[in-house]
Amino acid sequence: MFRLVGTCLLYVSSCYLWQLSRFAGRLYFQELNHNAGNEILVKNEAKIEGRLHGEQVEPEQPDNMFQRLIYMLLIAIMISVAQTVLGVATFVQFVVMLASNKQPNERLADFGTVLGIWIAKAARFQTAASNVKPWPWTELD
Repeated sequence: MFRLVGTCLLYVSSCYLWQLSRFAGRLYFQELNHNAGNEILVKNEAKIEGRLHGEQVEPEQPDNMFQRLIYMLLIAIMISVAQTVLGVATFVQFVVMLASNKQPNERLADFGTVLGIWIAKAARFQTAASNVKPWPWTELD
């Protein structure tokens, strides 16, 4: 039983990290195609605002309390993994900034933004501010 749960958690966390890195890479290459600097900044701020506060499709029927407890436990573990990843990304970004005269790595900064948005959505579900489950149960955006 514990081996199965451990295997499932490992699989979900590895899929989570892969999807987040893929999404951050996609954001990076989309931004390379734009030429106007301020236009990109405004557009990105609108995207982030939409992801955090935009319309989310609430489920037709909320989960029963036992199902919600299971989801909350899984998401709590995923948040813990996300915090570890955030700590590693923070350290790597600091080293990059030391080596490149205070210039941050844009891809790593975008990854941090995506990770922060996911953590915010997960926290909204955990605190019952929303019944919308975060990725992998819904789209990452």
